Amino acid sequence: MNISSNIQEKIFNLRKELNIDEIYKEYYLTFENNTKRHYLSEKKIKDITLKFLLQNCDDIEEYDFLDFEEQNNYKKRKYLIDKITKEIDSSANKYVYALWLNDNNVFVSYSSNWKYDITEKFFNKKFNVKSLICMIPNGDLILENSLYIYFGKELGFDKISGEIFTDKKFIDWDVDQRIKYVKELNEKKKLVRTILPEFTKIYKKKKKGRPLTDLKIEKDLNYNTDEPPSALNGNTAIYN
Repeated sequence: MNISSNIQEKIFNLRKELNIDEIYKEYYLTFENNTKRHYLSEKKIKDITLKFLLQNCDDIEEYDFLDFEEQNNYKKRKYLIDKITKEIDSSANKYVYALWLNDNNVFVSYSSNWKYDITEKFFNKKFNVKSLICMIPNGDLILENSLYIYFGKELGFDKISGEIFTDKKFIDWDVDQRIKYVKELNEKKKLVRTILPEFTKIYKKKKKGRPLTDLKIEKDLNYNTDEPPSALNGNTAIYN
C-alpha cells in the first residue's frame, strides 16, 4: 500500500492526540474511483507510523505514545539504515537494489523509500535476506531489469525474484529472449514504471468516520531511451 508522505504525517500527528483504537474507528482511506473504504487496523497504523519515523526522525525519545514494540522496531531498522548510509550514497530519491537471500537467491527491486522498503525486507522472514548486494541511485526500470538478467545469467533465473519476469510464461526463456524482450519494451516506451496512485481520494463516511486529506500522486520514473546499461554500474556494499 503506497501511502503518501502527507498522509503518513497526518496519522503520525493524530497519534499524539488519540489512541490507536480511536484512529482506526474514525479514519479510513479509499482507492481512487472506488467507494470501498479501507479502515486502518492497529497493525497498519503502526506500520505507517514506522515508515514516517524512519524517513523523518533521528530521535524518537520524545514520542512517548510509541509502545515498546514500535520503539524496538525503529531502533533495529535505524541501526541498519545508519550502517548502509556510511557505505552508500543515500541522498537520492530513487534506487534500484538487489538483496542476497538464503539458498543463493537474489531479489531485485526498486524503491522510492529505501529506508523503509529495504530494512523491512531484512526483518521479514518471508525474504530471508542475508545481505545487501547493491543499491544504485536514480536507477530506472531498464536498470532493474538489467540487474534481473545479470543475476539470472549468473545464477539461473529460477534463483531470481523480481517483477517483470515473474509470470509463468517467462520461466523457460533463455538470456537472449529476456534481453530482447526488455529492449523491445524500451523501444515501445513501455518500460516507464507507473506507480499506481493508490489511495488518492478520500471519501467521507456516511454515518461516522473522518477523511484524512488528499494524497499526492507519485510521479513516474523518468523515461530512459538508452540501451540497458551495465548491470552493476553503481555503489555496492555487502552487509552480513
